Amino acid sequence: MKVSRLIQVCSDISDPDTHFREIKGLISGLEYFNILEGTIITSDQFKEERVGGKKIRYVPLWYWLLELEVNSTIIE
Repeated sequence: MKVSRLIQVCSDISDPDTHFREIKGLISGLEYFNILEGTIITSDQFKEERVGGKKIRYVPLWYWLLELEVNSTIIE
């Protein structure tokens, strides 16, 4: 099995401790599977940042679901 994408879900990452915990878990997974980019699904944030050479995308759930729908339509 090949892992091609890692996704973390957290409703509210405004608390610094929560933000650190979510980033730490995602970065660990990205390093383990040698993936350059991960996504954190939130309730309302659009943002990108680089942490330890990895790109982290923050997207609201509704946007991620729309991306998923568009991408699955293209694949069919």
